[in-house]
Amino acid sequence: CQARFADGSRISLSIVPRPIQALQPLQIRVTTEGLDAQEVAVDFQGLGMNMGYNRPRLKKEADGQFSGSGMLSTCILERMSWEATVLAKADEGVMAAPFRFETIRP
Repeated sequence: CQARFADGSRISLSIVPRPIQALQPLQIRVTTEGLDAQEVAVDFQGLGMNMGYNRPRLKKEADGQFSGSGMLSTCILERMSWEATVLAKADEGVMAAPFRFETIRP
């Protein structure tokens, strides 16, 4: 998934494995373009239900390349809507790019 900003910069988010499921290790990759991000974190929030604080920080691998791991908590609902907000800290401030997805309990 990719978010574009008015200044032309972009943030891309990739999460594997797919489909995304709760209580499974997730590999997270963020790529930034046109933005000199020094730090990146991904804030996972349950939509419609508080799932607690879950904000893994990613490791910078190269200019514009960040990766790390995370995990979603389980939910009593069969289908859960989530928002993963990429928070990229740069000289200009913090850029936030929200991405929405759903998990389905197996």
